[in-house]
Amino acid sequence: MRGVLDYTLKSHNMFFKEATAKLEEDLFDLNSDTFFAFMNSVQERARKQGWSAPDGILWVKPRPNAPKINILESYGSITLERIRKHELTYWDKGTRASQDDRMLYECIMASISMEGKMKVQVKKDEYLLYSSIEEDHVPSGLCFLKVVIRKSYLDSNATAGMIREQLSALDLYMPTIGNDITQFNNHVTRLENALRARGEKTLDLLTYLFKAYNACTDKEFVKYIRDIQTDHEMSSKPISAKMLMSQAEKKYRILVTTKRWQAPTDTEEKLIALQAKLTSLQQKLGNRKRDNNSDKNKNNNNEGGNNSKKPKRDNGKKSGKPSWFKHPPEAGQMHQTKRWNNIDWHYCCSETGGKCGGIWRKHNPKDCTGMAAKKKDGNNHFRKPKPTIELKQAVTDDLEGTYYSDN
Repeated sequence: MRGVLDYTLKSHNMFFKEATAKLEEDLFDLNSDTFFAFMNSVQERARKQGWSAPDGILWVKPRPNAPKINILESYGSITLERIRKHELTYWDKGTRASQDDRMLYECIMASISMEGKMKVQVKKDEYLLYSSIEEDHVPSGLCFLKVVIRKSYLDSNATAGMIREQLSALDLYMPTIGNDITQFNNHVTRLENALRARGEKTLDLLTYLFKAYNACTDKEFVKYIRDIQTDHEMSSKPISAKMLMSQAEKKYRILVTTKRWQAPTDTEEKLIALQAKLTSLQQKLGNRKRDNNSDKNKNNNNEGGNNSKKPKRDNGKKSGKPSWFKHPPEAGQMHQTKRWNNIDWHYCCSETGGKCGGIWRKHNPKDCTGMAAKKKDGNNHFRKPKPTIELKQAVTDDLEGTYYSDN
Protein backbone atom coordinates (compact mmCIF):
# COMPACT_ATOMS: atom_id res chain seq x y z
CA MET A 1 0.00 0.00 0.00
CA ARG A 2 1.73 3.11 -1.26
CA GLY A 3 1.08 6.81 -0.62
CA VAL A 4 -0.39 8.66 2.32
CA LEU A 5 -2.87 6.62 4.33
CA ASP A 6 -6.42 7.77 4.94
CA TYR A 7 -7.48 6.32 8.26
CA THR A 8 -11.13 7.01 7.57
CA LEU A 9 -10.97 4.16 5.07
CA LYS A 10 -11.45 0.68 6.53
CA SER A 11 -8.64 -0.91 4.49
CA HIS A 12 -6.18 1.81 5.55
CA ASN A 13 -7.27 1.46 9.17
CA MET A 14 -6.73 -2.33 8.99
CA PHE A 15 -3.29 -1.73 7.50
CA PHE A 16 -2.43 0.52 10.47
CA LYS A 17 -3.60 -2.11 12.97
CA GLU A 18 -1.51 -4.82 11.28
CA ALA A 19 1.58 -2.62 11.24
CA THR A 20 1.28 -1.63 14.90
CA ALA A 21 0.39 -5.06 16.35
CA LYS A 22 2.90 -6.55 18.82
CA LEU A 23 5.71 -8.52 17.22
CA GLU A 24 5.56 -11.65 19.41
CA GLU A 25 3.41 -13.06 22.19
CA ASP A 26 6.33 -12.81 24.61
CA LEU A 27 7.04 -9.17 25.26
CA PHE A 28 10.61 -7.85 25.07
CA ASP A 29 12.01 -6.65 28.42
CA LEU A 30 15.12 -5.02 26.92
CA ASN A 31 17.30 -7.97 27.94
CA SER A 32 20.50 -8.60 25.99
CA ASP A 33 19.76 -12.36 25.83
CA THR A 34 16.65 -11.82 23.70
CA PHE A 35 17.86 -8.69 21.90
CA PHE A 36 18.66 -10.31 18.56
CA ALA A 37 15.41 -12.26 18.51
CA PHE A 38 13.61 -8.94 19.00
CA MET A 39 15.64 -7.29 16.23
CA ASN A 40 14.83 -10.15 13.85
CA SER A 41 11.14 -9.67 14.56
CA VAL A 42 11.42 -5.93 13.86
CA GLN A 43 13.19 -6.66 10.56
CA GLU A 44 10.42 -9.04 9.53
CA ARG A 45 7.73 -6.45 10.30
CA ALA A 46 9.74 -3.74 8.52
CA ARG A 47 10.02 -5.91 5.40
CA LYS A 48 6.25 -6.53 5.33
CA GLN A 49 5.38 -2.85 5.82
CA GLY A 50 8.00 -1.47 3.42
CA TRP A 51 10.01 0.36 6.12
CA SER A 52 13.24 -1.37 5.05
CA ALA A 53 12.70 -0.75 1.33
CA PRO A 54 15.40 1.39 -0.41
CA ASP A 55 13.20 4.45 0.02
CA GLY A 56 11.91 3.40 3.45
CA ILE A 57 12.35 5.23 6.76
CA LEU A 58 15.03 2.84 8.10
CA TRP A 59 17.69 4.10 5.69
CA VAL A 60 19.65 6.99 7.23
CA LYS A 61 22.90 8.79 6.38
CA PRO A 62 25.45 8.35 9.20
CA ARG A 63 27.20 11.53 7.97
CA PRO A 64 26.08 14.35 5.68
CA ASN A 65 27.88 13.14 2.53
CA ALA A 66 27.90 9.40 3.34
CA PRO A 67 25.64 6.81 1.70
CA LYS A 68 22.56 5.72 3.63
CA ILE A 69 22.70 2.67 5.91
CA ASN A 70 19.94 0.51 7.36
CA ILE A 71 19.50 1.24 11.10
CA LEU A 72 18.47 -2.34 11.86
CA GLU A 73 21.65 -3.74 10.32
CA SER A 74 24.12 -1.01 11.31
CA TYR A 75 22.61 0.42 14.49
CA GLY A 76 26.03 0.88 16.07
CA SER A 77 27.33 3.01 13.22
CA ILE A 78 24.89 5.88 13.55
CA THR A 79 24.23 8.26 16.42
CA LEU A 80 20.92 9.35 17.89
CA GLU A 81 21.67 12.91 16.82
CA ARG A 82 22.03 11.90 13.14
CA ILE A 83 18.74 9.98 13.34
CA ARG A 84 16.97 12.99 14.82
CA LYS A 85 18.27 15.26 12.03
CA HIS A 86 17.10 12.73 9.44
CA GLU A 87 13.63 12.66 11.02
CA LEU A 88 13.30 16.43 10.89
CA THR A 89 13.56 16.32 7.08
CA TYR A 90 10.05 14.83 6.83
CA TRP A 91 8.74 15.36 10.36
CA ASP A 92 5.45 17.18 10.81
CA LYS A 93 4.65 17.31 7.09
CA GLY A 94 1.85 14.77 6.91
CA THR A 95 3.79 12.48 4.56
CA ARG A 96 3.74 8.68 4.34
CA ALA A 97 7.23 8.67 5.93
CA SER A 98 5.92 10.43 9.04
CA GLN A 99 3.01 7.93 9.18
CA ASP A 100 5.42 4.98 8.89
CA ASP A 101 7.56 6.47 11.62
CA ARG A 102 4.57 6.69 13.97
CA MET A 103 3.54 3.10 13.14
CA LEU A 104 7.09 1.93 13.95
CA TYR A 105 6.83 3.59 17.37
CA GLU A 106 3.42 2.04 18.11
CA CYS A 107 4.67 -1.39 17.02
CA ILE A 108 7.75 -1.31 19.30
CA MET A 109 5.79 0.13 22.24
CA ALA A 110 3.23 -2.70 21.92
CA SER A 111 6.03 -5.28 21.85
CA ILE A 112 7.93 -4.41 25.04
CA SER A 113 7.04 -5.36 28.57
CA MET A 114 6.21 -3.02 31.45
CA GLU A 115 9.76 -3.50 32.72
CA GLY A 116 11.08 -2.48 29.29
CA LYS A 117 8.82 0.58 29.18
CA MET A 118 10.12 1.71 32.56
CA LYS A 119 13.68 1.55 31.20
CA VAL A 120 13.01 3.73 28.17
CA GLN A 121 10.47 6.18 29.54
CA VAL A 122 13.16 7.83 31.66
CA LYS A 123 14.70 8.85 28.30
CA LYS A 124 11.57 10.49 26.88
CA ASP A 125 13.42 13.65 25.98
CA GLU A 126 15.58 11.63 23.56
CA TYR A 127 12.71 10.32 21.40
CA LEU A 128 10.06 13.06 21.63
CA LEU A 129 10.00 15.66 18.83
CA TYR A 130 7.86 18.78 18.73
CA SER A 131 4.96 18.81 16.27
CA SER A 132 3.61 22.14 15.14
CA ILE A 133 0.48 20.41 13.82
CA GLU A 134 -0.39 18.88 17.19
CA GLU A 135 1.30 21.69 19.09
CA ASP A 136 2.90 19.14 21.39
CA HIS A 137 5.85 16.73 21.59
CA VAL A 138 5.18 13.52 19.66
CA PRO A 139 7.22 10.27 19.85
CA SER A 140 9.57 9.50 16.99
CA GLY A 141 9.71 5.86 15.87
CA LEU A 142 13.34 5.88 14.70
CA CYS A 143 14.60 7.74 17.77
CA PHE A 144 12.61 5.39 20.00
CA LEU A 145 14.16 2.37 18.23
CA LYS A 146 17.65 3.76 18.86
CA VAL A 147 16.91 4.31 22.57
CA VAL A 148 15.56 0.76 22.89
CA ILE A 149 18.69 -0.62 21.23
CA ARG A 150 20.98 1.34 23.51
CA LYS A 151 19.13 0.39 26.68
CA SER A 152 18.84 -3.30 25.82
CA TYR A 153 22.26 -4.06 24.41
CA LEU A 154 24.70 -1.41 23.42
CA ASP A 155 24.73 0.22 26.85
CA SER A 156 26.62 -2.81 28.10
CA ASN A 157 28.82 -3.03 25.00
CA ALA A 158 29.36 0.66 24.38
CA THR A 159 32.46 0.50 22.21
CA ALA A 160 33.98 -1.79 19.61
CA GLY A 161 36.99 -2.13 21.90
CA MET A 162 34.86 -3.64 24.67
CA ILE A 163 33.30 -6.07 22.23
CA ARG A 164 36.73 -7.17 21.01
CA GLU A 165 37.84 -7.63 24.61
CA GLN A 166 34.87 -9.92 25.27
CA LEU A 167 35.67 -11.95 22.16
CA SER A 168 39.27 -12.40 23.27
CA ALA A 169 38.08 -13.69 26.68
CA LEU A 170 35.68 -16.34 25.38
CA ASP A 171 37.65 -19.08 27.18
CA LEU A 172 36.86 -17.33 30.48
CA TYR A 173 33.20 -16.98 29.57
CA MET A 174 32.75 -20.70 28.79
CA PRO A 175 32.82 -22.00 32.42
CA THR A 176 30.42 -19.27 33.58
CA ILE A 177 27.62 -20.87 31.53
CA GLY A 178 28.37 -24.45 32.55
CA ASN A 179 30.02 -25.30 29.18
CA ASP A 180 26.69 -24.98 27.36
CA ILE A 181 27.85 -24.83 23.72
CA THR A 182 24.50 -23.60 22.38
CA GLN A 183 24.43 -20.69 24.82
CA PHE A 184 28.10 -20.00 24.09
CA ASN A 185 27.54 -19.84 20.33
CA ASN A 186 24.60 -17.47 20.79
CA HIS A 187 26.82 -15.20 22.88
CA VAL A 188 29.50 -15.20 20.17
CA THR A 189 26.89 -14.42 17.51
CA ARG A 190 25.59 -11.46 19.53
CA LEU A 191 29.08 -10.04 19.94
CA GLU A 192 29.90 -10.57 16.27
CA ASN A 193 26.67 -8.88 15.14
CA ALA A 194 27.24 -5.99 17.55
CA LEU A 195 30.72 -5.50 16.11
CA ARG A 196 29.38 -5.69 12.55
CA ALA A 197 26.65 -3.19 13.43
CA ARG A 198 29.42 -0.72 14.25
CA GLY A 199 30.99 -1.27 10.83
CA GLU A 200 33.83 -3.47 12.15
CA LYS A 201 34.80 -7.13 12.29
CA THR A 202 37.35 -9.39 13.96
CA LEU A 203 39.96 -11.50 12.16
CA ASP A 204 40.89 -13.56 15.23
CA LEU A 205 37.54 -15.18 15.99
CA LEU A 206 38.65 -18.66 14.90
CA THR A 207 41.61 -18.55 17.33
CA TYR A 208 39.35 -17.40 20.17
CA LEU A 209 36.86 -20.20 19.42
CA PHE A 210 39.49 -22.97 19.47
CA LYS A 211 40.81 -21.65 22.78
CA ALA A 212 37.34 -21.48 24.32
CA TYR A 213 36.19 -24.92 23.10
CA ASN A 214 39.38 -26.49 24.45
CA ALA A 215 38.52 -25.03 27.87
CA CYS A 216 35.46 -27.29 28.14
CA THR A 217 35.41 -30.00 30.81
CA ASP A 218 34.09 -32.75 28.52
CA LYS A 219 37.07 -34.82 27.36
CA GLU A 220 35.38 -36.37 24.32
CA PHE A 221 34.27 -32.95 23.06
CA VAL A 222 37.73 -31.46 23.60
CA LYS A 223 39.34 -34.34 21.69
CA TYR A 224 36.91 -33.75 18.81
CA ILE A 225 37.81 -30.04 18.70
CA ARG A 226 41.55 -30.77 18.86
CA ASP A 227 41.28 -33.13 15.92
CA ILE A 228 39.56 -30.37 13.91
CA GLN A 229 42.21 -27.89 15.01
CA THR A 230 45.01 -30.25 13.97
CA ASP A 231 43.49 -30.73 10.51
CA HIS A 232 43.06 -26.96 10.17
CA GLU A 233 46.63 -26.19 11.25
CA MET A 234 48.00 -28.82 8.85
CA SER A 235 45.90 -27.11 6.14
CA SER A 236 44.42 -30.42 5.09
CA LYS A 237 40.93 -29.26 6.08
CA PRO A 238 40.80 -25.46 6.57
CA ILE A 239 37.72 -24.35 8.47
CA SER A 240 35.88 -21.05 9.04
CA ALA A 241 34.65 -19.70 12.37
CA LYS A 242 31.03 -20.19 11.31
CA MET A 243 31.65 -23.82 10.29
CA LEU A 244 33.55 -24.55 13.53
CA MET A 245 30.67 -23.20 15.61
CA SER A 246 28.20 -25.33 13.65
CA GLN A 247 30.23 -28.54 14.06
CA ALA A 248 30.88 -27.84 17.76
CA GLU A 249 27.16 -27.42 18.47
CA LYS A 250 26.30 -30.53 16.47
CA LYS A 251 28.80 -32.60 18.48
CA TYR A 252 27.50 -31.08 21.71
CA ARG A 253 23.90 -32.01 20.88
CA ILE A 254 24.91 -35.59 20.05
CA LEU A 255 26.77 -35.97 23.35
CA VAL A 256 23.85 -34.51 25.31
CA THR A 257 21.26 -36.67 23.51
CA THR A 258 23.28 -39.86 24.08
CA LYS A 259 23.91 -38.82 27.71
CA ARG A 260 27.69 -38.83 27.18
CA TRP A 261 28.16 -35.11 27.83
CA GLN A 262 30.59 -34.67 30.75
CA ALA A 263 30.34 -38.39 31.48
CA PRO A 264 33.17 -39.71 33.73
CA THR A 265 36.09 -41.65 32.20
CA ASP A 266 36.85 -45.28 33.12
CA THR A 267 39.40 -44.13 35.71
CA GLU A 268 36.96 -41.60 37.16
CA GLU A 269 34.23 -44.26 37.33
CA LYS A 270 36.57 -46.56 39.29
CA LEU A 271 37.40 -43.73 41.66
CA ILE A 272 33.70 -42.96 42.08
CA ALA A 273 32.99 -46.64 42.81
CA LEU A 274 35.81 -46.79 45.36
CA GLN A 275 34.58 -43.59 46.97
CA ALA A 276 31.07 -45.00 47.17
CA LYS A 277 32.40 -48.22 48.72
CA LEU A 278 34.48 -46.27 51.23
CA THR A 279 31.46 -44.15 52.14
CA SER A 280 29.37 -47.29 52.61
CA LEU A 281 32.01 -48.85 54.89
CA GLN A 282 32.25 -45.64 56.90
CA GLN A 283 28.49 -45.61 57.33
CA LYS A 284 28.48 -49.25 58.46
CA LEU A 285 31.30 -48.56 60.92
CA GLY A 286 29.45 -45.54 62.23
CA ASN A 287 26.26 -47.57 62.61
CA ARG A 288 28.16 -50.30 64.46
CA LYS A 289 29.72 -47.77 66.83
CA ARG A 290 26.32 -46.26 67.50
CA ASP A 291 24.86 -49.70 68.17
CA ASN A 292 27.68 -50.52 70.58
CA ASN A 293 27.27 -47.22 72.37
CA SER A 294 23.55 -47.80 72.50
CA ASP A 295 24.09 -51.23 74.10
CA LYS A 296 26.52 -49.77 76.61
CA ASN A 297 24.12 -46.99 77.47
CA LYS A 298 21.35 -49.52 77.85
CA ASN A 299 23.48 -51.61 80.20
CA ASN A 300 24.53 -48.53 82.11
CA ASN A 301 20.93 -47.50 82.44
CA ASN A 302 20.04 -50.93 83.72
CA GLU A 303 22.91 -50.83 86.22
CA GLY A 304 22.49 -47.21 87.18
CA GLY A 305 25.24 -45.97 84.86
CA ASN A 306 28.73 -44.80 85.76
CA ASN A 307 27.66 -41.20 85.66
CA SER A 308 24.28 -41.73 87.26
CA LYS A 309 23.57 -39.87 90.42
CA LYS A 310 21.33 -42.71 91.56
CA PRO A 311 22.81 -45.56 93.65
CA LYS A 312 24.11 -48.48 91.61
CA ARG A 313 21.98 -51.56 91.46
CA ASP A 314 23.18 -55.07 90.82
CA ASN A 315 20.48 -57.73 90.96
CA GLY A 316 18.41 -55.56 93.26
CA LYS A 317 21.38 -54.65 95.49
CA LYS A 318 21.96 -50.97 96.14
CA SER A 319 25.40 -49.43 95.60
CA GLY A 320 26.89 -46.61 97.65
CA LYS A 321 27.85 -47.21 101.26
CA PRO A 322 25.55 -45.85 104.00
CA SER A 323 26.85 -43.28 106.46
CA TRP A 324 27.08 -45.75 109.38
CA PHE A 325 29.53 -47.80 107.35
CA LYS A 326 32.27 -45.23 108.01
CA HIS A 327 31.77 -44.87 111.75
CA PRO A 328 32.04 -47.25 114.76
CA PRO A 329 28.80 -48.16 116.51
CA GLU A 330 27.77 -46.38 119.63
CA ALA A 331 28.75 -47.77 123.03
CA GLY A 332 26.73 -50.84 123.92
CA GLN A 333 25.95 -51.63 120.22
CA MET A 334 29.27 -53.23 119.28
CA HIS A 335 27.74 -56.70 118.92
CA GLN A 336 24.70 -55.57 116.86
CA THR A 337 24.65 -56.42 113.15
CA LYS A 338 23.39 -54.08 110.36
CA ARG A 339 21.65 -55.06 107.12
CA TRP A 340 22.81 -53.57 103.80
CA ASN A 341 22.74 -54.95 100.23
CA ASN A 342 20.94 -58.02 101.56
CA ILE A 343 24.03 -58.84 103.66
CA ASP A 344 24.54 -58.84 107.44
CA TRP A 345 27.49 -56.68 108.51
CA HIS A 346 29.46 -57.07 111.78
CA TYR A 347 31.72 -54.57 113.44
CA CYS A 348 35.04 -56.42 113.69
CA CYS A 349 37.25 -55.27 116.57
CA SER A 350 38.94 -56.74 119.64
CA GLU A 351 35.88 -56.07 121.79
CA THR A 352 33.67 -58.19 119.46
CA GLY A 353 36.34 -60.89 119.23
CA GLY A 354 37.73 -59.86 115.84
CA LYS A 355 41.15 -58.85 114.59
CA CYS A 356 40.30 -56.29 111.87
CA GLY A 357 40.90 -53.30 114.16
CA GLY A 358 37.47 -51.72 114.01
CA ILE A 359 35.74 -51.95 110.58
CA TRP A 360 32.44 -53.33 109.33
CA ARG A 361 32.92 -56.80 107.82
CA LYS A 362 30.76 -59.54 106.34
CA HIS A 363 32.36 -62.31 108.46
CA ASN A 364 31.58 -63.01 112.04
CA PRO A 365 34.25 -61.40 114.30
CA LYS A 366 34.75 -64.72 116.06
CA ASP A 367 35.85 -66.23 112.71
CA CYS A 368 38.16 -63.29 111.86
CA THR A 369 41.67 -64.11 110.59
CA GLY A 370 42.88 -60.51 110.73
CA MET A 371 43.33 -60.08 106.92
CA ALA A 372 41.79 -56.61 106.93
CA ALA A 373 44.21 -55.41 109.62
CA LYS A 374 47.16 -56.64 107.56
CA LYS A 375 45.85 -54.79 104.51
CA LYS A 376 45.55 -51.63 106.58
CA ASP A 377 49.16 -51.92 107.64
CA GLY A 378 50.32 -52.01 104.04
CA ASN A 379 48.13 -49.08 102.94
CA ASN A 380 49.42 -45.53 103.33
CA HIS A 381 45.90 -44.34 103.94
CA PHE A 382 45.50 -46.68 106.91
CA ARG A 383 48.70 -46.44 108.86
CA LYS A 384 48.92 -48.33 112.13
CA PRO A 385 48.59 -45.81 114.98
CA LYS A 386 51.69 -45.18 117.04
CA PRO A 387 51.75 -46.72 120.52
CA THR A 388 50.34 -44.43 123.13
CA ILE A 389 50.89 -44.66 126.93
CA GLU A 390 48.51 -43.23 129.37
CA LEU A 391 50.31 -40.86 131.72
CA LYS A 392 49.10 -42.55 134.94
CA GLN A 393 50.00 -46.05 133.76
CA ALA A 394 53.40 -44.84 132.45
CA VAL A 395 54.32 -43.40 135.83
CA THR A 396 53.22 -46.60 137.60
CA ASP A 397 55.10 -48.82 135.20
CA ASP A 398 58.17 -46.64 135.47
CA LEU A 399 58.18 -47.02 139.22
CA GLU A 400 57.66 -50.79 138.91
CA GLY A 401 60.17 -51.10 136.07
CA THR A 402 57.55 -52.26 133.49
CA TYR A 403 56.24 -50.92 130.10
CA TYR A 404 52.64 -51.11 128.75
CA SER A 405 51.22 -50.40 125.26
CA ASP A 406 47.65 -50.43 124.02
CA ASN A 407 48.80 -52.81 121.27
